[in-house]
Amino acid sequence: MVFKNIKLLVKKSDWLSEIWLSYKIRKAWMTRKSTKDDDHLLLYWDDEGENRQKIVDILANILTDKDNQCESIMDFGCHVGTTFKLLSKKLPNIKMYAVEPNIEACDFLVQKLPLVNVYQLDDSKFINEDFSEHKIDICLINSVFYSMKSYRVFSVLKKISKMCNIIVIADSMSNLNGSKTIFNSEPVYFSHPYITWLNTLGFTQIDLIPAPTPTPQLEAFLIVRTISNEKIK
Repeated sequence: MVFKNIKLLVKKSDWLSEIWLSYKIRKAWMTRKSTKDDDHLLLYWDDEGENRQKIVDILANILTDKDNQCESIMDFGCHVGTTFKLLSKKLPNIKMYAVEPNIEACDFLVQKLPLVNVYQLDDSKFINEDFSEHKIDICLINSVFYSMKSYRVFSVLKKISKMCNIIVIADSMSNLNGSKTIFNSEPVYFSHPYITWLNTLGFTQIDLIPAPTPTPQLEAFLIVRTISNEKIK
């Protein structure tokens, strides 16, 4: 009986730890402000590393492939819009939509890239926002979902699945075909069963490209499309 109670306490402790740590990460991203010791705006604006460059190359290949007939892209959780900064140099006429909860990051993005349509929304507001007047062909989610609990991620994917035919996710990919999300505490991140979920949402065409500089929270780039969009490179 004692051992059973100990196991229950451990499970409860793990569950509470998951809730607290996920809340802490989410809150930190949404409320982060620039300080003398943490200029997060310029830090991310100047991030042009290998992983970022690979994302831009993947998006550019999709957008320029005539078979895909893509003219627009949304970046969910774009922060200061670094991907758009680099992508717009290659494809200046692409329509760009940015979704970001951090107010400072949104203001910075509007100042730097005024042609981007910016929505200052967290995930709970995003799923209720009406985007029907816009034609969005691709949605990018770069290193965002690893910090979100499963019900939030699935709600966002469900919303996105009704908006576009191509989704690109850069994240942890160690649990793609799982039945449920796995929580990792050191370092803190969630591994979601993306393929399992996306199959149920109608995305059956799948491509997985390794990240040049992998981390636990960004192991690879998952590209998924519906059957109506038959070709991605």
